[in-house]
Amino acid sequence: MKRLRIGVFGMSQEAMLATPGHLDPRTVLISRGAEVVENDLWVVRGIVRALREDPAVEIVPLMVVRCRASAPFSRDFFEACKAEILSLLAAKGPFDGLVAGNHGAMEVDGLAVSGDTDLIGAIRAQVGPALPIAMALDMHGHVPPPLLRDAQAFAVFRTAPHRDDDGTGYRAARMLLRILREGLNPRRAAVHIPLFLPGEMAMTDYEPMRSLYAALPGIDRRPGILGADYMVGFAWNDRPWIGMAAVVTAEGDPELARAVALEMAATLWARRDEFGLRMAAREVGDGLEEAGRLATEGPVYLSDAGDNVTAGAYGDLTLVLQAALARPAIGPTVVCNIIAPEAVAQCHAAGIGATLTLQLGAEHLSRPATAVPATGVVEALGESLNPASAAHLRAVTAPWARVRFGHVTATFHARRIQITTPHLLEAMGIDPRAPGIFVFKVGYLHPELEDVGARHILLLSDGTSNLDLTRLPYAQIRRPALPFDPGMQWSPEQGLATDGQG
Repeated sequence: MKRLRIGVFGMSQEAMLATPGHLDPRTVLISRGAEVVENDLWVVRGIVRALREDPAVEIVPLMVVRCRASAPFSRDFFEACKAEILSLLAAKGPFDGLVAGNHGAMEVDGLAVSGDTDLIGAIRAQVGPALPIAMALDMHGHVPPPLLRDAQAFAVFRTAPHRDDDGTGYRAARMLLRILREGLNPRRAAVHIPLFLPGEMAMTDYEPMRSLYAALPGIDRRPGILGADYMVGFAWNDRPWIGMAAVVTAEGDPELARAVALEMAATLWARRDEFGLRMAAREVGDGLEEAGRLATEGPVYLSDAGDNVTAGAYGDLTLVLQAALARPAIGPTVVCNIIAPEAVAQCHAAGIGATLTLQLGAEHLSRPATAVPATGVVEALGESLNPASAAHLRAVTAPWARVRFGHVTATFHARRIQITTPHLLEAMGIDPRAPGIFVFKVGYLHPELEDVGARHILLLSDGTSNLDLTRLPYAQIRRPALPFDPGMQWSPEQGLATDGQG
């Protein structure tokens, strides 16, 4: 069996253009060389697992840039990362194929294309037209036509909340190995579907996504198909390629790729009216009061969905905290991960046990400042979060403070943080299983939180990740589109794109 040299790399970022500033490079995990296979990286671990199963494969680990959802890349930081990947490709080659562990919603300040498109386009220009590239992507990413042309195979997440990053990386690598072992010339087709949905309205636990995604393995098994996927997309960004999509990789028949992509798009479009919020969703005040009534049964987890840092929002808004403070009858409440560096500095200067007055909302950047005074007691301080109970979590090296305002405890942070696991609460001295209300800056709950909370309520709060997309400004998206143009007419042929091979 021929020995194959496979390069593994990735730049995984989900960017929200409306988030102020740029991605903070200090929050980026960059793995180089052996670290790529040793660091148990999201998505990449599945790629590595698949390649290791083939004894004739030599894995050539290059570089993986792993980011939390955030503001877009600055142009300088992106270009530096891209240049390093290109340099490694030149130095470590030749290759028989490449596998990328990306996200698909990477955005870069000043680029007219998506970051994923620009990166893969630069790699294609360097390695030439023949070298196969397979990509593992998040369902909340995109495959614009230039990316469809430059990469040869795509595997996309099939669960939301995401539980299949390992399996998606595995599928991408296995597709590449089939292409190489069988000498395939894969053909791709995608249909852009003019339907804009926040991820909370397209969860695979509920219809119609549950059955749409359940049908995909059967499509994969059809003769001539390498893989077929739906993409929900990243609906909050105002870019021409935003929207849902059906993406198909065929073994070699372009007509088959087109036909299956059109079929999948038609199936999804026929069910467009079924999408919506399936979990409990309430306006902020109503949700807090309902949670107060339920909290005696166990921890009630609330999502501050409008300021969802896991979708890239900044996390600076105190609107839900202010609403909770105005409702003492709701009982013990914890409001987590508010980004407020000045408030953190005040708390550290005052020290544990100090009573001080903070101007809540004075540091709002993503929405107007509100500056509501609140007096509280500093209960805990830290310079970083590094939970010993969860070695797989990367430490957040930034100061934080825990402050109690009567019935409400809030955690403030000097730098953006995603609290998607109970371990981070425990590291701040908070019991995530105690009866009471817990507010997280997320949308749907991530799996580790979902497994702990007794109840979950989505708060329809304001912010850059507002779930009512009609309240947000758009100028570049393709119109007509839903939900902006109710009653619009559309057929899948209008959104069809191919790999450009004729």
